[in-house]
Amino acid sequence: MLMARGPASPPPNQHLAFCRHISLGVRTVAEPVETIRGSYAMISPDGRFFDSSTGRHQYSRPILQVGLTNAFSEISFDAAKYDGRDGNYNSFTGESQSFEQWTVA
Repeated sequence: MLMARGPASPPPNQHLAFCRHISLGVRTVAEPVETIRGSYAMISPDGRFFDSSTGRHQYSRPILQVGLTNAFSEISFDAAKYDGRDGNYNSFTGESQSFEQWTVA
């Protein structure tokens, strides 16, 4: 299994032990940084989407000012990469669905 490694990263064995410890019945997935970049869409505390597809955070304008669709279009998000890492799953049932099945119309 590949791990994200950097100056502040723990050794792989410690990281895996931590992931097993915190899972408590919820599916956890350790992913390399190459898999993570561009496949997550996050919302900042001030209500903006952000991503780290370039290795630095990129922020949208505030969602409440420009709307969900416009704000989401201002960040980089790779739906195929998201689906490829099985990003959308129900942690209780383990079922997955494609990103396109739940996008906002």
